[in-house]
Amino acid sequence: MFWNKCSPPVAVQQLNLFLPLFRYRQQKYNLLHEESEGYSKVLALLASLTSPRVSVILDYLRSFIGYFALDPARVLDIILDLFIHSPHRYEFFLNLIRESDWNPISVDEDRDLEMTGIGEDGNSDIADLLGHKFKQYRNEDFDETAPKELYLVSAILIREGIIKLEHLYGHLVTKEHEQEIKLACALLDTCDIDHAKLVIYNLETLDDAITDRLCSIVHLAINDLYNRECRIGQEASKEQDIVKGTTFYLTYKPWRSGLPKWTVLTDILSQSTQEYIRLIGSGFSRDLLLFTKLLRLAKRHLIVLQKDNSPDKQVKVSTWIDTVRTALLPSITVGELNPGTADDVWEVLLSFPYEIRYKLYKEWRDSVYDPDKKVYKKRLETRKTIRQVMKRITSQNAKEKGREIGKTSHGDPVTVLAVVIEQIQWYQNMIPALVEASKYLTSLSYDVMTFLILEAFTNNKKQKMKETGENYEDWFKSK
Repeated sequence: MFWNKCSPPVAVQQLNLFLPLFRYRQQKYNLLHEESEGYSKVLALLASLTSPRVSVILDYLRSFIGYFALDPARVLDIILDLFIHSPHRYEFFLNLIRESDWNPISVDEDRDLEMTGIGEDGNSDIADLLGHKFKQYRNEDFDETAPKELYLVSAILIREGIIKLEHLYGHLVTKEHEQEIKLACALLDTCDIDHAKLVIYNLETLDDAITDRLCSIVHLAINDLYNRECRIGQEASKEQDIVKGTTFYLTYKPWRSGLPKWTVLTDILSQSTQEYIRLIGSGFSRDLLLFTKLLRLAKRHLIVLQKDNSPDKQVKVSTWIDTVRTALLPSITVGELNPGTADDVWEVLLSFPYEIRYKLYKEWRDSVYDPDKKVYKKRLETRKTIRQVMKRITSQNAKEKGREIGKTSHGDPVTVLAVVIEQIQWYQNMIPALVEASKYLTSLSYDVMTFLILEAFTNNKKQKMKETGENYEDWFKSK
């Protein structure tokens, strides 16, 4: 034979390529009759599952492939279709693939079938079959969208190491990123966080569906810590009330093994935890309960740090300052927050000296940290709303409009009060409305207003005295 002259590794490789062609070459005369019957028997066997033993089913499959000269790739495609139809039977299908010749993880020496796509880096044949299904749903002539079960099965196979993300990812890349977003959601639904982050970092913006799932993971990670450190009297949050976007975690047993667990306050400052916080960013506004818990844990830890004399105390404080900058303050802008939450934010900020607070307010106002532009978009809406309110202020409705200004400032005081202070510099008849609004401001809003007023006073770009040098400019007198 031709491999007698080859070295042992090359001979094995050549043999692996030769055997499938030799054993499973299809004859033309049986394509119409025997294949149809053979595939029907495969489908009936897998659908009925009269035997719970995977080894028995595999024996039947091998018999059908050999007797009817079936294409092993098409048999594998049928297995994947049934898996997609019933993802809750993931244990059976995973065991079926693992004990079959398609298992990419461990290869038995006595196997009589070797697929060319099998290797230590996953089974690329399975990835290609799944990728073909994704491409099919992208076809303009195909009215349906890819079912969520297809993404879920793909995520399970990636998590279990049967296929590699990079093999499948090339089939998903589109301009709209829709399939990538759904795959990231499915990976998070199986709690395969590492692979999910690889997809997420390739997206231009973080979709709300991904944000909700990340919030659920963080919420579960801090829940026990919060119950121990901060919960007073109220009932502990239940898992089903925390997890959003999916119920598959109730069926998929390995899900919990992928959850991060933070047991002490310093765990929130770890690099991995801060990565979650940066990813979610302003998205904490979508989960008010989680946002409140994070704020209270921050307050609790900052109080503890006041008595901390360790060398890394300042590093810990700086990490909390970054958390405020990248997540807490942007979440206030984007979300519809109440005075209670604003007070929780203020309790955190109160742990910092005014120099740091004012620096944070300036960055907050200038939207220094706004990677997905959600803060910018929300701020445009807020400015439009508050300017419309200011235009309607008269001497008769100053109290009513003042209350409206005060309540609007709860969500984004730095934007609302910046517009108000700018307006009263030129229209002094609006001052009574601001006085009325001050009755409804939170402590956070008062501190922000102090910063904005001081900044206006120290603005060297504006002339404070008239050209005669005898009187102040009108904007300066309005202060």
